[in-house]
Formats: sequence, structure tokens, C-alpha cells
Amino acid sequence: MSWIPMYATKKDIAQLVEYLNGSEEIAFIVSNGTNQWIAVNSVETLEPGKHWLWHVPSGALPLARMGEPYGEIEDPFEGWTATYATRDPSVPYFGPGHPGVFSLEVRREQLAKDGTHYIPMSSFGWIGNRYRIIGFPANPATEKYWKVLKRWMKKTSVQVPRGGPGGEYKPEIWAFEDAMGHFAQGAKGVMNPF
Repeated sequence: MSWIPMYATKKDIAQLVEYLNGSEEIAFIVSNGTNQWIAVNSVETLEPGKHWLWHVPSGALPLARMGEPYGEIEDPFEGWTATYATRDPSVPYFGPGHPGVFSLEVRREQLAKDGTHYIPMSSFGWIGNRYRIIGFPANPATEKYWKVLKRWMKKTSVQVPRGGPGGEYKPEIWAFEDAMGHFAQGAKGVMNPF
């Protein structure tokens, strides 16, 4: 699974939302009621939690059905009713991993009892080509978009070690501008994304 970890404050997440809203290739999959989902081109904000992004050029989204072959969601922008119940009703189910969908986990900033400000580790995730060997590869356009997303991260943020700048580990977490400002004022980065 491909992963892009990032240190991002609420202000940084707003910048990320602006970028994703501006991408014609990305649609947000949002709840439209109990077991109801809809794809939308933009959102105003992203609250802490797990979010799903559909790379539209990847093709149709699967409609998972209990004990039956998967169907296709006719038009995600018109909405659909989930036919497969999951343990977590806050996320749609597309099977064990659909290569046209990215996850975006947004984490909440924390203030410790001693007053230390902790910057959360949010992240993008993507199944990538895990199922290529069984005939379910990622669309080449989706592979390309994942690389575009990584280049945008490199252009708008700085890689720092876990825990923040000056940490003892190799740089691997992308830190946005506002997070870097908080690090400069003594904030620490959360070590793990949970």
C-alpha cells in the first residue's frame, strides 16, 4: 500500500482541501444519509476522520453486494445506496481495495496536560497495484495522479523526521507551512498516525 504521511494543522488541511477542490480528477465521496453516498467535486472543509477520494478517470466504482458478484455504481455524482453493511458505517465499502480510490485520514491537533502542542500525523493511502497479479490493476491515469500528488506535496511541504524537525529519525513525514511554524514555537509531531 502506498502512503503519504503529513504533519498538518487545521490551517494546512484547509490548504489541502483547496488543492483537491481545484483538481478536476478528484471527487470526494461523502455521506448522503444512512447507507447513502454521493460523489461531489468539492467540499468546504474536512473534519478529523477518514475520507475517501475517487480518482474519476480511474473508471466506475464497484457496488459491493453480499454473496453476489459486484455491480457498478451507475453515476456516483447522482448518489447510491450501499448494499453491503460494514462495521464502520462512516465509510463506504468498495471491496477489499479498489485502485481508483484514495483514503485521506485527517487527525486532530492535541494539547497535552503539560501544555505541549502536538501536531497530528494525517495521511493519504492508496492500494496501488496490489491486485494487479489477479487481474485488477490500477488505471495508468491513477498511477500518474498519485505521482502528481506526491510532487505537489514535495513542492508545498518539507520532509521532517517523525516527531518533527531535529528528530533522531530520517526525514519521512511531509510537514506543511503552518505545522512548521508551530514546530518552530516548540510544538512536537505525533510519532504515529493513530
